Amino acid sequence: MTWIIGASALMGYAVGISDIRVTFADGSEKDCLQKLYPMSRFIAAGFAGSVRIGFSMLDALTLLLQDLPEGAAWHPEEVADCFQDLARQVFKAAPQEEQMSRLHLMLLGAHPTQDLGIPGCARCSVHILRSPDFDPQLGRTGVVVSIGSGSAVAPYQKVLDG
Repeated sequence: MTWIIGASALMGYAVGISDIRVTFADGSEKDCLQKLYPMSRFIAAGFAGSVRIGFSMLDALTLLLQDLPEGAAWHPEEVADCFQDLARQVFKAAPQEEQMSRLHLMLLGAHPTQDLGIPGCARCSVHILRSPDFDPQLGRTGVVVSIGSGSAVAPYQKVLDG
């Protein structure tokens, strides 16, 4: 089972938490894998689903974000929107057996110049992109969202809803 939760808060931060569990083809499980990574200044990403496709997605996102001048930062909404087409391409290029495991992405970001009306409290966001279309879905501020198979576990979802 995989479960990543994230939220953007009213006080100028976004937070993401994940497990480290991997389920192998034979059904065995092992706690061994980091699933959330810093990608660029003010941008982090996490994945659930196919580990192979997940790391391919993170590599593609790294390439997309690489040409950033010193001291600059990406706008999180633009990253989510611009990454959608590339994410579809990476997913379609993966072997069919990997696509069967699906892939969900979570992008967490802080806007580099916009605040919440309180100086020093950045406008933050959490976007969810799900295979095969990877349409960015913006999580509402103050609402916890999640990806992975843990999202379908009723007791876990009940805790998030509270």
